Amino acid sequence: MDCLKAEESLVRGRGGSIFFTQLRRIFMIMALLSVGAAGGTTKNVMGKDPLKRPSDAVQLVGNQGHVMVPEGKGDSKWVFKDGVLTASPVWDSVITPGVYADFLMHVEFNVNDVPDAKDPEKNGNSGVYIQQRYELQILNSHGILPEDYKTSYAGSLYRQKKPDKLVSKPAGEWQTYDIVFRAARFEGDKKTENARISVRHNGVLIHDDYAFKNKTGAGKREGPEALPIKLQGHHNPVKFRNVWIQRLNLEALEEKAEAPKKKKKGYTYVIPFDEIPPSPALSPKEGLKSFVLHEDFEISTVAHEPEIQNPLALRFDGDGRMWVVEMRAYMSNANGEGEEEPIGRISIHEDSNGDGFYDKSSVFLDGLNQPRSIALYKNGILFGGHEKLFFVENKNGKAGRMTIIDENYTQGGNVEHRTNALMRGLDNWIYNVKSDTRYREIDGKWVKEKTKFRGQWGMSQDNYGRLHYNQNWFGIQADHLMPNLLSRNPNYLLGGNDSTRISFRDKLYPARITPGVNRGGEGDIDDKGYLKAATGACGPMVYRGDQFPPEFRNTALFCEPAANLVRMIHVGRKDGLLSGEHLMGEREFLASKDERFRPVNLFNAPDGTLYVVDLYHGIIQHKHYLTRYLREHIEHRDLESHPKLGRIYRVKHKGSPRGAQPKLLGRKSVDLVPFLAHANGWWRDTAQQLIIDQGDLSAVPALNKLARDISKPLGQIHALWTLEGLGALNLEAVSGALLSMDPYVLESAIRLSELLPDAEPLLPKFVELSERPDLVVQLQLAASLGRIRSGKSLELLRDVLVKNINQPFFREVAINGLAGREKEFQDLIGHDFPDEKFRRYLLHCLTPKTTAAAFKAPRDKTHLASFKRGEKFYVANCMACHGPDGNGLELLGPPLVGAEWVTGSPKKVAAILLQGLMGPIKVKGETYTPAAAMPGLKAAPEITDTDLADVATFVRFAWNNAKGGVKPETVSEVRKELGDRETAFTPEELLKRYP
Repeated sequence: MDCLKAEESLVRGRGGSIFFTQLRRIFMIMALLSVGAAGGTTKNVMGKDPLKRPSDAVQLVGNQGHVMVPEGKGDSKWVFKDGVLTASPVWDSVITPGVYADFLMHVEFNVNDVPDAKDPEKNGNSGVYIQQRYELQILNSHGILPEDYKTSYAGSLYRQKKPDKLVSKPAGEWQTYDIVFRAARFEGDKKTENARISVRHNGVLIHDDYAFKNKTGAGKREGPEALPIKLQGHHNPVKFRNVWIQRLNLEALEEKAEAPKKKKKGYTYVIPFDEIPPSPALSPKEGLKSFVLHEDFEISTVAHEPEIQNPLALRFDGDGRMWVVEMRAYMSNANGEGEEEPIGRISIHEDSNGDGFYDKSSVFLDGLNQPRSIALYKNGILFGGHEKLFFVENKNGKAGRMTIIDENYTQGGNVEHRTNALMRGLDNWIYNVKSDTRYREIDGKWVKEKTKFRGQWGMSQDNYGRLHYNQNWFGIQADHLMPNLLSRNPNYLLGGNDSTRISFRDKLYPARITPGVNRGGEGDIDDKGYLKAATGACGPMVYRGDQFPPEFRNTALFCEPAANLVRMIHVGRKDGLLSGEHLMGEREFLASKDERFRPVNLFNAPDGTLYVVDLYHGIIQHKHYLTRYLREHIEHRDLESHPKLGRIYRVKHKGSPRGAQPKLLGRKSVDLVPFLAHANGWWRDTAQQLIIDQGDLSAVPALNKLARDISKPLGQIHALWTLEGLGALNLEAVSGALLSMDPYVLESAIRLSELLPDAEPLLPKFVELSERPDLVVQLQLAASLGRIRSGKSLELLRDVLVKNINQPFFREVAINGLAGREKEFQDLIGHDFPDEKFRRYLLHCLTPKTTAAAFKAPRDKTHLASFKRGEKFYVANCMACHGPDGNGLELLGPPLVGAEWVTGSPKKVAAILLQGLMGPIKVKGETYTPAAAMPGLKAAPEITDTDLADVATFVRFAWNNAKGGVKPETVSEVRKELGDRETAFTPEELLKRYP
């Protein structure tokens, strides 16, 4: 689709012009109430530096789509492709769905050239019509002399004013307008102040706070109401990209001095507790009324308390029954009392009459200590407990024999930071977040293998096996590559990271004020009390169902329980690399006005819909990180009440029926093969898992046939990986799949060719594929050719690398695929290989390695005991951000290895632990900027000064830091010195106080 109809439906809705008019009125009110940071002029708003898109700006035209709609009736003939919106060849303009008064706007445009145009105004003609009233002209005006320049040429305010400087670029080159606009002011129908504008053209100021005399040209009549922004269609294919707009409030009168915000114990309370609306626990029926959902969708409750309480995760079995993980002991009050009581459980729920509500429930397994994740496997389940990974046999819906799979599944951490997910990947491995290991049963034995450390809570995958996950501040992260392609060579220790941010710290649009966040008084919420960006993102999900219309199928979603919402992101893919963009304007896909709505996980359902797991809880923050501010917020507003609730919802598109209830259990493997090509990803995944779990090789001929069926690319991918899971991968299936034109089928086939006993017959096909333009295919060739035992494969690898060496990841996947063959490849390419960096990689692999000791434990017995206790504390509370090896994690925590903040004075590290640290910080000369402040532990009642002294001792000895222990008395002394201080230190403040 050339335009994202999803966004068009946001504006037009199901009520046609009536809805459009109502929405326009809403945007008018928003424009009047918008806030910004300037006075009654457009001067000096932009500053001197190039503009960067603010977090609260609305992306009008972006990489993945646009939100512009036709100005008139009927469909627009504007075309969107590859991030560029091209104007209609006829008289046909588009406008923003919202209306704007004062604003900051960025426009990138590219004019066409009409050779020998008799009328200069017909050469590359378009314009930015501000409020549909005032036109900033776009035209092909490069090279026109100043004396010949007219007020109708590029950069002019049409027929009113020429630009102060002429800086147009030639046709075909991208140009920019940066615009600050202040709307005219009216008292009733009388204009009291003219509209004003400042414009930079290609970075040069061409209009400096100009006051419009009136509307320009064919613009609409001036008036007090805000109107949309128009991009003019004027018979010329002018192109637009990266267009965004930010609301401002450029008041003419001096703002009244704000009333001082209430201060208490060091915090600035943005919203006093008495002014926050109450948050009573609502019944499931009442709760549904609180939702604000995209108008094309509907939401219903499928299960709720008392049958489920504090749900965290779920899975559907082959017959559609819902298995739910319930952490019933989570945060019963602000002190987390009873947290380790074994009252958690796993329950089974069934919709017995097909009406959509799960009316039958039973307990499969109870008496559990903080269960967190589940996977259905063979004749039972895998579930992640507080520390261990278990397999439990299913005896007709009741738990049978329990086997420990991994004694050290969670590797420590508090509830928020323990291993979870248990997601069965396309490649037949089981993946987790908050973990660097993956699992697989091979020949009856469970194998635990190293993988990349990923995420915090929840995991999903796309149709091609890319893993999606997140951290509190990352809405969604994803791997550009299939798993483990960057960790296959033990000789290569230089690392590599293929993670990308699909959504990171983008502006949120909650449906209610959200002051109940940990640092609510320290910049996480705006002046009106709304959370500005994610601080508790979790439960990411790639939508892979078939019930939503096509325009919603390239989307991913995540939960933000602190803001009571679920955000939808449009995910794009170019040359195999992922990117994301929020395209719903100033709203969310799903939000609630009920503060106790706490979405924590999302799942694709058998019927093609979206399932939302709602903890439905007053308290979402774990006790270890409760600041005094949030603790008082909870107590003052009675959010400790009703801690034993929980709901699960279904979100369905109104225009399509739900899919059929599955009946896959008990089917023969061969009868499950057709479902590998189902339109719904849940069916494909489940069929693959059931066939592999059955281990029935009679399905191999049918799988071979599907692997060769180029009309069903997703079926081919699943057939190949199902054969791999059965241990029945064969040359016939792989060679047949290599005939596909789909790059992702080819990717899987090339990857799996590594496992064939003899893949040399495929090399002629690989030579042919190396000429294809698809970078995803080229990249997989670079990753796999080194693992195919043939001299010819290395020659082809050399050619593929030479052609693509400067493309992302080619060096890294190639060196990882060459494990054990580095010398052979070095001899082949010689010293004339055109990339010095890759030659260094080879030399690195061939250089003998020495491994330094991880720890230099203290010899003193007292310090040694403290060191050992501190190691446990570090694993439970610090490893989540600073990593298991102390080298830090991107945007979460800086390195501790050799860090002067750790190895300096004992008081300094004690102050950091007690009070926290925020802002950019330098470690060994390199600057690190964590996404949020490190929370201090001073207010945690269960953490003692001895605990903090222990962890300080650990980090000062670990990783060869060897800087001596810290005594509890030192921590107590610093605690006394800090007094009632609540805010975290900046590095400058800390150094001034504890040099």
